Amino acid sequence: MSFTQSSLKVGELATGHELNVPIFRFRGTDVEAPRVYIQANVHGAEVQGNAVIYQLMQRLETANVLGDVVLVPLANPLGINQKSGEFTLGRFDPITGVNWNREYFDHKVDVEAWYAQHHHLDDTALTHAFRTHLIAACQARLDGEWGITSGHQLAVSLQKMAHDADIVLDLHTGPKSCKHLYCPTYAYELAKQFSIPYTLIIPNDFGGAMDESIFCPWWQLSEHMATQGA
Repeated sequence: MSFTQSSLKVGELATGHELNVPIFRFRGTDVEAPRVYIQANVHGAEVQGNAVIYQLMQRLETANVLGDVVLVPLANPLGINQKSGEFTLGRFDPITGVNWNREYFDHKVDVEAWYAQHHHLDDTALTHAFRTHLIAACQARLDGEWGITSGHQLAVSLQKMAHDADIVLDLHTGPKSCKHLYCPTYAYELAKQFSIPYTLIIPNDFGGAMDESIFCPWWQLSEHMATQGA
């Protein structure tokens, strides 16, 4: 296993200081093992996920890591710098007023047309091709001719990294809430492994959030393939 640290520049403060997203990567020893992506602190005041990632990093340092693990604490330095006196706001993009967790890219993949062109591939090649398509679409969005807002640029940059993983977790916290997990219907049984008492089932509809931006395209493709007997 190897460990690397890098950063992604996502903006600047008025003082000229760069705003960077720190990225920590543990490279596993088995290229066939599932890859994991975990981020936290998309909402500026929700810092508890950063502590969770820190504790996980301490465990991974002595663990036999098989698949790659990408950890992104402080996923939104724009949000964590939204201050009012001593208080961190950071729930809404101050430029657009949009919730920071509703700015991700809706691929709107025409899965029927895409599968018609790729149905001859085996499962491994099909998965790789669809993943490549999603990552390329995110990059095309970032390279758009007219540019995009800073909040959407941040979201799509995070989304692009997450598309390269097999397991994606986006950590959030709230001031008054029982422990719960958002989960698509198809992963309900797997969600029980987290031992979290409540699970909120998410429909196969994109509403702008990170988790939906990752699983909706795959879910839609899977449902279409089922109609084709695949």
